[in-house]
Amino acid sequence: MKASYLNTQGKKVTLTQSQVQNEYNKANVKFFDGLLPKVSIISVASLKFFGCVTFRTNRFTGEREFKALKLTHSASFPDFYEFRNTLIHEMIHVWQIFNNCPTLKYNSHGKSFQSWCAKIAVIEPTMLIKATGEDVKLKKESRKVRILTIDGNRALILTDKVYTEQYSHAKEMLKRVTSLKGRVVEVMEAETELTIITPRNIFSKNGMSTQIIMDLQENLTSKKTIEKFTV
Repeated sequence: MKASYLNTQGKKVTLTQSQVQNEYNKANVKFFDGLLPKVSIISVASLKFFGCVTFRTNRFTGEREFKALKLTHSASFPDFYEFRNTLIHEMIHVWQIFNNCPTLKYNSHGKSFQSWCAKIAVIEPTMLIKATGEDVKLKKESRKVRILTIDGNRALILTDKVYTEQYSHAKEMLKRVTSLKGRVVEVMEAETELTIITPRNIFSKNGMSTQIIMDLQENLTSKKTIEKFTV
């Protein structure tokens, strides 16, 4: 679990799996009378949502099978209140799934959702559940990356950690690739607010792994060349 929030001093506080599960358990007892089942809570890389639940529907019976409750770790929640707000929001969806709420598919924030929001506000008046994350802005965190280009074409994007650990090996491999002879390799340093997920090794036995290649487009800032050489 990598979900985090900013404390009153503006410092990042990372929550452990047990802490997140504990908050789920406390909210379950306080707001849902302990009726929600224990579910899988995972953290995922996303700047598109704060939290979400996933499920599949049995096409023969129409029953829903819960998969996971997901919280973003790509950015920190602005405070602990917003973390709890998001968690409880998703717990309402958990209730909808396990109670086979008929409106979940086309209006998950409809009457049943608003009814739960009202019940929660009665129990804890300051906990006003937001329907779609309005007025909440996740604090995006800049990450340093290295962009490796060959004749001006982007080839690899390396995280700071991968660059430090494997770039020297990568450079030697490039020099041994016959088809790259005479081509210009440029390495630039940049920053991005996107999460870069990398495999453990960026090079496979057969050469460079394409898993590391990502199209960040306009999300790269502060670009500067740190090395340039001809293979």
